[in-house]
Amino acid sequence: MPTPQTDAPETVYVETETVRCDGGELGHPMVYLNLTKDGWIDCPYCDKRFVKGPPSAGAA
Repeated sequence: MPTPQTDAPETVYVETETVRCDGGELGHPMVYLNLTKDGWIDCPYCDKRFVKGPPSAGAA
């Protein structure tokens, strides 16, 4: 499984394999993203990173 890089503007840790992103305050079309392939995915609009599982000890 590839490891996500640390260059995302924001990283969100989730427990589900599917997430939705609407861009928050800046907004963009609502997209549903699937994390099953690598355990993480970046939103194609705002680059927010979603990672399945708890933050690692080095993150924060």
